[in-house]
Amino acid sequence: LINRDKHIPFPSVLDLHPSDHQQINRLSVRQPIIPTFPKLKNNFASKFAKTHKHHITMALDRIVQFILRGAQLVFAAIVAGITGAYLHASNTSSWDNGRFIYTIVVASLSLLFALIWLFPFSGSFIHWPVDIFLSILWFVAFGLLVNLIGDGCGPVFDWSNVSPRGDACGRNKANIAFCFLSAIVWLASALVGLFWVRRRTAVADSRPAHGRRRWYRSSRV
Repeated sequence: LINRDKHIPFPSVLDLHPSDHQQINRLSVRQPIIPTFPKLKNNFASKFAKTHKHHITMALDRIVQFILRGAQLVFAAIVAGITGAYLHASNTSSWDNGRFIYTIVVASLSLLFALIWLFPFSGSFIHWPVDIFLSILWFVAFGLLVNLIGDGCGPVFDWSNVSPRGDACGRNKANIAFCFLSAIVWLASALVGLFWVRRRTAVADSRPAHGRRRWYRSSRV
């Protein structure tokens, strides 16, 4: 073989040393890159730990949400029962009972939504705006009842005489107490739902889309 550029003859293959043949053979044969067993083991353990942690977090979220929905259902039922009994026994006009009518409407809406969302499927976590809205409604009901009763039954947060079947002050204090507790549990449910949605969005952003639409984005027109 002749190098046409410099006209210098290349050495023949027969002129190479045996060690050169071995080096050429080693370079010409590509060795496959085989991951070692410890590396595979570490990768598997890391993925398993992340998946296990995600499942545990999801289970805890569902348990907490189920407890909150149950509390919402019970508190709304108590408020609806006390307020309904008062309206049934009252002989005043609807205008004078406007605060109680508003309270029983809020309690009825809370009963409906809490019963629908009692079982914590994935869809029940994304309704946190409704949870915030109902929490605001409950805080308004709490303020209206406190303003109506005033200091006639003692301090607002003195719930020592709370009794749904007791005297007038006991029933009013029970109504106020469970309105406040309802507002708190609806707000807590909204925070849990918002936390779940943000974490789910972060997980979706960290994964490759592979040409598919992500779960939280609508299609572009």
